[in-house]
Amino acid sequence: MYDIRKLEILFELSQKGSLAQVADTLGYNPSTMSQHLASLQREVGQPLVEKKGRGLVLSARGEELAGYAAKMLTLMEEAQVAMASKQSLAPRTIRLASFNSVARYAVPRLYEVMDERASHLDIQLTQLEPEHSLVELEKRHFDIVIAEEYFHHEVKLGHSLTRIDLWKDPILLLAPDQLVPENPDLSSSSTISALEKIPWSLEPEGTKFRAWTDRFFGAHSITPKPRFISTDLAWQLDLAEQGMAATVLPRLVLASRELGSGVWVSNPLGARIVFAAVRASSMQDAAIRLVLDALAGLYEGDRLRD
Repeated sequence: MYDIRKLEILFELSQKGSLAQVADTLGYNPSTMSQHLASLQREVGQPLVEKKGRGLVLSARGEELAGYAAKMLTLMEEAQVAMASKQSLAPRTIRLASFNSVARYAVPRLYEVMDERASHLDIQLTQLEPEHSLVELEKRHFDIVIAEEYFHHEVKLGHSLTRIDLWKDPILLLAPDQLVPENPDLSSSSTISALEKIPWSLEPEGTKFRAWTDRFFGAHSITPKPRFISTDLAWQLDLAEQGMAATVLPRLVLASRELGSGVWVSNPLGARIVFAAVRASSMQDAAIRLVLDALAGLYEGDRLRD
């Protein structure tokens, strides 16, 4: 009988295309993986991999066996989930990862909801950005990951993951009243001219939200002058309330506090999608579904639900 660990390496190689990426996903070192592949090849009695340049690719027989490996891995995880579901009322820890703004503003309410609905479940929260947490989810280091997606910046998930959209979070422009004309209007040349001249607080270049913001500015012929650069969205909101700078923020950042007077808030400029990702087999897990249902009900797009 073939070793499931060796089959998993073969399958991941068929998906990732390089031993280095497989090593990162599974937590093995490349030398150990090479030994496992060589051992599996001896057991099968046929070549499973071939050299291509400096790397390895699967042979036709290797691709065929990788297909069977995918079915076996899925079936094994389904069995684990099914056995766990029989004890869905037993105390258990659900490992959740979320990016900063949702971890700060929305997830704390999740603990209150889960205490009411499923007090036997404990939520362990890790604040981690999606480019890292989604990889860790594939490695089975998390059970649920909360991530975000912006227009023109589609998030592609690994083959073993499933996506569940949670909320559409509107994106708003905020500016101190004294820095913009009375009754500002983004279709007005006077408003655009004013926005060109005032200081801004923005995320650093290279983040997905900054890329979305820059695309919006370009579409409206605005060249912002960033005076403050930070990933701390709460600080950016503080700067707008203090009359220091204009900013662009997801509405979720405003949902948990009363906005001070003296700040103009635009109509929605667009929206980001906040979604959860789980391993496909976890959708059969009653405890995971409980948490997903609670997450979906936390936010209505303008306020956190009571």
